[in-house]
Amino acid sequence: METQPYEIKRRGDGRFLIYTTDGRVLDDANGYGYRDRQKAEKAAWYRFKGGRSKTAAAKKAATTFWRLHPAFALEAVALLEMEFKAIALGDVNADQELTELARERSIEGFDPAFLKYLP
Repeated sequence: METQPYEIKRRGDGRFLIYTTDGRVLDDANGYGYRDRQKAEKAAWYRFKGGRSKTAAAKKAATTFWRLHPAFALEAVALLEMEFKAIALGDVNADQELTELARERSIEGFDPAFLKYLP
């Protein structure tokens, strides 16, 4: 089991800070503190556990995919625009629809997470 290089503790006013294991402040959200533990955990993951590099790698993979398949990107945008109301209501699963469209077009390597970086 891996030990964490940080701890999250509540400050006197109820906000959370990220400390080193020996008690030094690593991150205090510019002096304001985090409103809840989940936000402090997310910030710690992003800054100290490789979240930044994972996010950058996902963005790079998505950008590469969309550059290789610009026609599919246009079709994906058109489908999302046409079905936006049904998607919002939960009647249509956009990830499933686009995965099926990619399969029909014989496009390999599509990941629904790439939609976040759609051009």
